[in-house]
Parts: sequence; structure tokens; C-alpha cells
Amino acid sequence: MLSLDEHSKLINLSKGALDRIKNTRDLNTLEEIKNHNFKPNYSKILLEEFDNDSFNTKIKYDSAYYNVLLNRLDESQSANIQEILADLLKTTRQIYEHINIKPKIYGINRLVTLNESDDVIYEMANRVISDYINNNYYKLTNDEKHSRYFESVKSQAKELIINENITTTDAVEYSMKVSVIQSLLETINFPMIIKNEIEKSLISEEYGDMFEQEELNMLWEDFASKSTDIAKIISAIV
Repeated sequence: MLSLDEHSKLINLSKGALDRIKNTRDLNTLEEIKNHNFKPNYSKILLEEFDNDSFNTKIKYDSAYYNVLLNRLDESQSANIQEILADLLKTTRQIYEHINIKPKIYGINRLVTLNESDDVIYEMANRVISDYINNNYYKLTNDEKHSRYFESVKSQAKELIINENITTTDAVEYSMKVSVIQSLLETINFPMIIKNEIEKSLISEEYGDMFEQEELNMLWEDFASKSTDIAKIISAIV
């Protein structure tokens, strides 16, 4: 499990986010909003602005999820993931800062509080992960899995068949699990309401006119790449 020391290191690494993102949001933004006949995003109005304390609280909860996943791996696999994970959390922080929204926590904090012991939070995280994997993979029929995942994973499965010399069934099954775990990691870092705001910002002309939309797109792609790298390791043992 990640120690308090390691929690602190992850938080400190994530604080390397770009201050210049905020600097782009200067007084000119008010004038640009007027000039572009800006239509307010009412869902975003309901969300609070980013702050460090909320992100650090999110790291505490999210670390329980990562500990559950890391404990399923051997020592070498766990070491490899922790290095990628530190970079992933840094990217996660940069995305929250870019869209300037208070971080949200997935699943756990609705049922427990920070006053609960680490063991209680860990067990809740374990239950949330198990439910997610079961509901999105193991409880599905073969037809449901094929309908939900096949089109998005067939390219990866084909590469595995060619390069790793494994059966079609094993390649498709593994690729589907990678998709499920990557989606789980995305949901942990960016619960649905946050993901919706990111996706809106990525295609919004108003957002693109006022902020560095391409930078947000690069951060989002970077998160997808890193979370997929982690998912490929975890999927072999779920």
C-alpha cells in the first residue's frame, strides 16, 4: 500500500501543474465573453473552482483505489505502475486546473468520511472496484461484451494476435479488460460530471476562443495514454 510518505510525494508531484494556465484567464476574458455573446454553462456554474485542499483530499481517497489495484500485482509490476501513476496524477491535476473546477471523488465519500480508518476506506474502495468490474465485464453475456467493446478493441486485439502469438479469444478478452480498467481509472479521476465538462470544453468554440483548448486536448490525450498503460498491466490479473 502507498505510505503517508508516498501520498505526500504524489501530491507534491501533482503540484507541478502549469501556473501559466491560470495566467491566461486575465481581465481580457470578461471582454471576450461580451464580444462572443457568451452563453453561460449552467452545469459548470454549480461547480466550485479548483483549490489545492480539495485536490489533496481527492488524492487521499483515490489512493485507496490505487492501493486495491496495486495489491493485486507482484512487486515488479507494482513498481512499474507507481512510476506511471505519479505522472498520471500530475496530469489529472493539470486538467482540473485547466478547466478550473473543484476535484470530485468517485464512489467512496458518499458512504464514508475522512474520519474513518484507512482500512474502512480501503474496503469500500475494494467493493467499488469489484462492483465496477463485475457490472461492466463479468456480469455481461458474451453478446453484451461484443456489442459494448468489440469495435473499440478489435485493432488492439489484432496487434496482440500478430505480435504476441496468442489466440483470438484471449486477445479479445484481454483487450476488453483493458478497456474496462482504463474506463475505471478515468472514472476514478474524473467522475461523470467532471468528464462531461472536459468534453464540452474540448469542443466549445467559446472555450477555444478564450483559453488554450489545444493544451487541454493534449492533457486529455496524455491522460488516456497513461491510464491505458496502467490498464494493460492490471488487466492481466483481473
